[in-house]
Amino acid sequence: MSVRSSIRNLIQPKSSRHPIVCGLLGIPSALDRWVATDFAVLRDLIDDRDDRNIWLRCASNRSESVLLGDPTCDRIVFDPPKFETVESSPVELRARDLVEVCHAARTLSEEDVLILVLVGDGEGDGVFIIGNDGDENDCELSKEELELALRNVKATVWLINTACYSGAWESPKWTLLAAAQDDDAPSSDVLASGKARGGFFANVVMAQHADEFQLAAPCPSVDDSENQQRLHGFGPGEAVKPSCSPRIHLDDVLHRVPASPAGSETQPLSANVNPVGSSSPHSSVKSSLTTSKLSDEDEKQLIKLAQDLFRFTPIQTARETPTIALCHRILRGCNPLDDAEKSCLFLVLKNRKQYQELAVAIAMNLGWREFIDKLGRPDGEQARLSSMFALQDKAEASGCLVTIVIHRHSLGRYSGSAGWLARIWEAAGSPSIASQDWKLAVKESHHQLGLTL
Repeated sequence: MSVRSSIRNLIQPKSSRHPIVCGLLGIPSALDRWVATDFAVLRDLIDDRDDRNIWLRCASNRSESVLLGDPTCDRIVFDPPKFETVESSPVELRARDLVEVCHAARTLSEEDVLILVLVGDGEGDGVFIIGNDGDENDCELSKEELELALRNVKATVWLINTACYSGAWESPKWTLLAAAQDDDAPSSDVLASGKARGGFFANVVMAQHADEFQLAAPCPSVDDSENQQRLHGFGPGEAVKPSCSPRIHLDDVLHRVPASPAGSETQPLSANVNPVGSSSPHSSVKSSLTTSKLSDEDEKQLIKLAQDLFRFTPIQTARETPTIALCHRILRGCNPLDDAEKSCLFLVLKNRKQYQELAVAIAMNLGWREFIDKLGRPDGEQARLSSMFALQDKAEASGCLVTIVIHRHSLGRYSGSAGWLARIWEAAGSPSIASQDWKLAVKESHHQLGLTL
């Protein structure tokens, strides 16, 4: 099952009818095409088939054929056929959206599902910005205006809001899927910076897609580079894709991310996307762990390790999501972890740190100190980068057996250190390493860290 089918199952109406959708892209600037990514991806996820659906925007950005992809990574092409309805100004766009919502509210029955999509910028007071924020022609859309437009609605309503502070849009009129809490601004840097961006939804799709096809996943806030890019298609109907090896899907591990107390009903996403819609903790994880309480010192170390993870948050691939979610619960205090979960997470994070140190020691013993200084350690900015499986394969073929620092654990698999070591190997000139030299470097590294082979 893919992310696409998960989203569809979440909002699938009980009847056989397809949902009716009214989407609004609030940002018109071609420079902010990363936000437009969410707009296109969400349409594909929702399975837009009804002629009554409408996707509104202020300008078309179709001069850019690559809607998904990071300049420093493998390009993912997502260029669906034209589906947008373009309005000439922000004011007209806002008016058209409210008219369409009012019409849907009047005409849909109790058996129907109405999906409202807001993609763009949000302000701290909760309003959604239409147009370039600060321009004389921009305008705002408030939650109260949308509630008023839906005052007579009979259909089940879902609202997907990707803007900052979108958690403020909770309402009895709809079920909310939001990219942030009411006090959160999740986007990084300036959208018009030209660096890879996109909201939670697009990033989930890109990360899983890259993971499945062994591509370099998106790396936000990295300078442009034209090295080793690959171009391939994304979405239904694409004729050519890279060969796919069997890989874990995000959906296969969602049940490991506890979003509500054990035994309670699974709840849909709302206000914060970090609880990704799962019920009780994974039973096999619990049964394999001791329930002994961590010492106060271990509790402090666990919190520090979780904080360290979020200083340079890794891409939320299928294998990283459970660890990231548990760290989020530790730091936010929502749905506190029990003793077994704390013990599990503590062990996973300690081992993660140990594998990072092992990777650094191996690189040092191979004489690559200058490249470590140049690129940085695996627990710094490098932690934001993908595992780069294709580069790992090249390193392995040259005798740099990076998979030795891959950590398979109860929550998934950590391969960030392997990706880092492969990048260090590449920076060193992609040398061939004799078997005896590799074994000696590994043995010496274990000895220095007090580890057993």
